[in-house]
Amino acid sequence: MLNHLVVALRRRSPDCVIAPSLRAGVAVGVPLVGAMMAGWHHSVPYLALGSLVALYGKNEPYRRRAGTLTGVGIGLVLAVGAGVWVAGSVTHPAARLLMIGVAAAVAKLLCDAGASGPPGGLILGFACATTAYLPPPVPSVVAVFAATLAGALFAWVVCMCGWVFDPWGPARVAIANALRCAAAISRSDEARARHTAALAVHSGWLALAASRPRRAGLHGMLVRLNAAAESVVLNPASPDTARGHQLESAASRILRRRPPNLPDLPAPPFLNAFTAPGSVMLRSRSMVAALHPRSLMMPGAVRVFLGTVVAGGVAQALHLGHGYWASVTAIAVLSVPSAVASVHRAVQRTLGTGVGLILALLVLSTVSSPLWVSVIVVGCVIVGEIFVVYNYGYGMVWITPTAVLLTALAVPAGPADLTGDRLVATAVGGLVALGCVLAVRNRRSIRALECAIRACEKAVAEPRGEQQRRKLVPLVAAARDAYEIVRGEHSIRDVPDEEVVRRFEREFAYS
Repeated sequence: MLNHLVVALRRRSPDCVIAPSLRAGVAVGVPLVGAMMAGWHHSVPYLALGSLVALYGKNEPYRRRAGTLTGVGIGLVLAVGAGVWVAGSVTHPAARLLMIGVAAAVAKLLCDAGASGPPGGLILGFACATTAYLPPPVPSVVAVFAATLAGALFAWVVCMCGWVFDPWGPARVAIANALRCAAAISRSDEARARHTAALAVHSGWLALAASRPRRAGLHGMLVRLNAAAESVVLNPASPDTARGHQLESAASRILRRRPPNLPDLPAPPFLNAFTAPGSVMLRSRSMVAALHPRSLMMPGAVRVFLGTVVAGGVAQALHLGHGYWASVTAIAVLSVPSAVASVHRAVQRTLGTGVGLILALLVLSTVSSPLWVSVIVVGCVIVGEIFVVYNYGYGMVWITPTAVLLTALAVPAGPADLTGDRLVATAVGGLVALGCVLAVRNRRSIRALECAIRACEKAVAEPRGEQQRRKLVPLVAAARDAYEIVRGEHSIRDVPDEEVVRRFEREFAYS
């Protein structure tokens, strides 16, 4: 595990992994430890759930991140409120599961359509399911909303404070990634590698377009550096090794906030040509469209609904002490876009949970102070957020103790009972989720691929030039994503040949 992490950190900037993980640790840890020290034990679950806003928008430009965090924060407050209402007003077990299933499905639809990024609707579904099964005494509705909102607001401030101290942080990370991807072309001149670098450069332009140039000198340097990476990408010939080392060095220096030693910086393009996506109006329209019964995202939401209800029902039939964990596992396994990805997620979650439960059992057996348990939870959050970027199973090794220890803080129970319930619930949720993947077919994904291919063909037919190639970058990326979803669905037999997508990647790379 450590070897994988070291290799990954060498290939990817630590700024885009460690810094967001530390922010998440601070956002979760300060309210949690503060509430434990103040004796507000009944508010701990709601403060912790609200602070999970920090898991979103990790490396987005600050203006877009503000919208993402605000939307997720509102969603979390509503999800917790819905869970508390279900816990207090819905007594029939089947009706309770149906309510949670609807909430989880709507959360998946809205987060996917609103491009919230990982972890998507999982956290909102988790918040609703958890609060729906918290035993009494439950604080008043006003206290619940206040605690959740306080946690969300604190997380928002923690995640956005960099806008004051380092407003160009996300842009520097994006451009460093573009420089490194461009340098990698010298080691591989395949069309796929060149298009990967082009997508990184495109992300750099969007990050710069979303940032206001309050410091003209720094803004101009970042623009010219991204233009240098783009010039390598747009050049049909592979860059030499010396140029690749220069790009790597420039990436490292800008992350350390040092001036890059990169000669021959080209003139940048007109930045107004790059419009950062994700405005409130566009997101709102996408979310409304996703709620239509015939939307492309509806099969995934139906899978989540069925997985939540059936997994929870099986857990109730088995008389598990924390049956909602089965529903949460089903939501997590079904949050990925294709059937094959769900199978991988189920295996990774099961194996990671098994190892994580050993850690949780050790902590619960040796640590009795709630304050120290809270401190350990913060450490698990930080480490888990670092590992989950590279492998979901590695992340679950640390996320599992976090969930178990938070449950122990809210509802004290025996260590063996907690870990046993978690293990059985994970197995039940994973198996039910795989059954839902087989039962609900996602044939609509082929429509998304056909639309993406038509958009690429239209762009290729336009007059050649740098503008045409820049326009082709996100279109080919969308076609590639749609193709991977189609290829990962068992219900689609006439899957188009991958050559369809590779043709557009070569069209960009060598036109």
